Amino acid sequence: MLCALGRIYYKVAGGVKGLEWYLRGLEIFKNDQDQVPRDILALVAEACLESNVSGVIDDAGKWAQLSLGVEPWTIQLWTTKGHVLLHQKRRKEALICMNVALDSALQGKEGPDQVACCMKHVGDAQFLAGRKKEALETLRAAKDLWDEEKIENREYGVCLFLLALAQDDLTGGRSDCSLQFLLKSREILQRTNDAALLCHVDIALIIYGIHSCGFDECNEVATKQCSACKSVYYCSEDHQRAHWKTHKAICVKKT
Repeated sequence: MLCALGRIYYKVAGGVKGLEWYLRGLEIFKNDQDQVPRDILALVAEACLESNVSGVIDDAGKWAQLSLGVEPWTIQLWTTKGHVLLHQKRRKEALICMNVALDSALQGKEGPDQVACCMKHVGDAQFLAGRKKEALETLRAAKDLWDEEKIENREYGVCLFLLALAQDDLTGGRSDCSLQFLLKSREILQRTNDAALLCHVDIALIIYGIHSCGFDECNEVATKQCSACKSVYYCSEDHQRAHWKTHKAICVKKT
């Protein structure tokens, strides 16, 4: 039951809260870890990686290894091992794991969403391993598959973000196509409440001269600049006025 709560918290609240409930659930099995469902151990490893809590991230390898202790290895387990290896900067080995997961998805009865998700993982690993042209092709194939199925979930949003980064890296500059990918990624990640990834997308958009609203309660794209300091942007005059009480303390007119 607690592991089930961990799964829910992990999907809704992210790594730290989900990890807390997973570890509570695992206490039940502390004397017989072989009885823990392997997919739960794999998700615990994923939660360790995403938690960014000092001392916990290193535990991801332990949980991943336990999750891989029994055959057959599922797509989830291969992907988890790949993520752990990426974290350890063992990128070539990670790419092998991601490719095995993709092959399993293609040979099995997995739906297009799962196949596209595996392609995205392969593309990410290819990019980190320095195989950037292959990464671009793989990420495009994943995007096309999601587009055919008209699926716009979190993983699709992440794929668009990675695709924009890979495309700009290969061309050595900014492109309108990459900008559209970033804007669409931002829209999807905002809809799925993925604050951590949304922050990365916003940083990438700044290179294109696009900023997010300075008002704390707003995540919209901003087009209006503070005329005094020219360092904060707002989506509307209403939000600029609402933020003034906070902003006036640091606003300095540039001459």
